[in-house]
Amino acid sequence: MPAVKMREPRTRMRRNIWKTSAPLIVFLLVGCSASEHQIEVLRKRAERGLPDAQTQLGLAYDSGEGVPKDPAIAAEWYRKAAEQGYAEAQHNLAVSYYHGEGVPKDFARAAEWFRKAAEQGYAAAQYNLGPDQRSGPE
Repeated sequence: MPAVKMREPRTRMRRNIWKTSAPLIVFLLVGCSASEHQIEVLRKRAERGLPDAQTQLGLAYDSGEGVPKDPAIAAEWYRKAAEQGYAEAQHNLAVSYYHGEGVPKDFARAAEWFRKAAEQGYAAAQYNLGPDQRSGPE
C-alpha cells in the first residue's frame, strides 16, 4: 500500500452530547446534577451497544465534560462504535490515532479509520484524507 498523505486533523467532531436528553429544568426540579444524570443515561445506552451513545460518551471522556478527562477511555468508546460502522466514531478514532491520544500514534491506522468514515460520506474524514485519497487507493 502506498504511503498515505493526510492533512493534520484539526479536531474531533464534537456535538452537544446533551442534545438528546430531557431539558435541564427537569433535572433541577428533582434535585440532581444534570451532568451526573445525563452521563449515567448516556453510559447505560452506550453499554447497551448503541453507537451514537458510545460516540457521545467517548466525546465526554475526550473533553472531560461530566467525567474525568481520559483519552484512553474515549478511544475505547470510539472503537466500540467504529467497529459497528458508525462514521463519526471512525473519524474520532482516526484523530486519536493520528495524534496518539489514548492510543499509540499510528498514521496507518488513522488513515484506515479515516478511509472507512470517508467511504460513508463523512465530510471531515474526506477532508482529513486529503484530495489524493478521497476516492480511495488506486
